[in-house]
Amino acid sequence: MDKILFRDTTRKLDTCCFALACSGGNGDTSAVPPPGTQATAIPSSTQATVVPVIAVVIGIVSAYSSTSGVVLPAFLPTVPGLVENLGGGSALGIASTMNIAGHLVDVSPLSTIGALCIASVPAGDMSRKLFNQLLGWGMSMTVVGAVICWVLFA
Repeated sequence: MDKILFRDTTRKLDTCCFALACSGGNGDTSAVPPPGTQATAIPSSTQATVVPVIAVVIGIVSAYSSTSGVVLPAFLPTVPGLVENLGGGSALGIASTMNIAGHLVDVSPLSTIGALCIASVPAGDMSRKLFNQLLGWGMSMTVVGAVICWVLFA
């Protein structure tokens, strides 16, 4: 992470705290925020690059979990704070990016829909082949979703 911003927790913005970013990844706690503050890792991003970056992150996370039940409830509340930290931008575009990027990879075999597809195939070579195909499709949709959202919303 390029920057660490310390923010007073009395503000009503949703932020993400990355403990590894605070410790530098090596257990050094000298960068841990003082009591009463919260660390927010903010990569050096601009209004033009935030959409594809968010699309890739959401796509990867959604490949391993439920988009509607886990990813969107966790990430959508961060949109207002993200727009504020960027100094403007389209909250609707960022929220739409999260929605589109998350749902494009839902067929990943590690997510709910993909797991149901795998479960419907008899065990054996066919299920392994389907697993690999769905995994390839899901991961490729992470990149495709980032490009589509960048074209539409950046």
